[in-house]
Amino acid sequence: MILMLFVARPPIIEIVKSFFPIICYRYWFMTTYFVLILLVPIINRAFDSISKESYKKIIAVLIICFCVWQTVLPFVTTVDDMQGYSIIWFVTVYIVGGYIRKYGISIVSNKWRIPIALLAATAYLLYSLVVQVISEKTNITTHIPYYNSIFALIASVALFNFFYSVNIKGRVGQIIICVSKSVFAIYLISDNPLVRGILYSKVLKIDNHINNGIKSVSFVLISSIMLFIICLGIDVIRRGVISILKRK
Repeated sequence: MILMLFVARPPIIEIVKSFFPIICYRYWFMTTYFVLILLVPIINRAFDSISKESYKKIIAVLIICFCVWQTVLPFVTTVDDMQGYSIIWFVTVYIVGGYIRKYGISIVSNKWRIPIALLAATAYLLYSLVVQVISEKTNITTHIPYYNSIFALIASVALFNFFYSVNIKGRVGQIIICVSKSVFAIYLISDNPLVRGILYSKVLKIDNHINNGIKSVSFVLISSIMLFIICLGIDVIRRGVISILKRK
């Protein structure tokens, strides 16, 4: 509505699609997450009835097929070539999270989980760079894994396990809870198909800040923080308005 009033008038078909974001695939995450929610009761019932060893074996097979395989052979399309954007990877990650919730992970102590996450993230960046160079030199089409990279998985599990074991109380905990309620809304606002092009091309002018070294990194960090804060403010106002309407 704000876009139509102050910025541009999108085609009618785009407006109609905005009212049906899941079936019209307006947001890949929302659509895939919605399907995952439908599958969750079935997954929970299935994995509640199996042994710990069977749980481990299923996770090992899923990770090898949909994570390790894609990471080791980035030039080969495997059974899942969606680079972590598919329901297959969402189900895999959910199953891994379910195992951690049920049995925990005691491979490393808690103090090493943050360093492991940082090392895995750094390794992924270096890995992506090497694969990209090989692709450019050989003209081979690459399928660099994004969310389903083994490095991304290690970093995610390490961070998840770290924060799962942290008990944050007081004002800091209240702030985190308040902000967490708006994280999904922040994603929906900043990645809206009707807003995305205007926001990143005309407002932030991303193309003007590419390949500028440290300046590019600084721009991305600052603009990301500012965008997060602005979208957070929008959602806080939205929640406040809805709360007032409910009371009345």
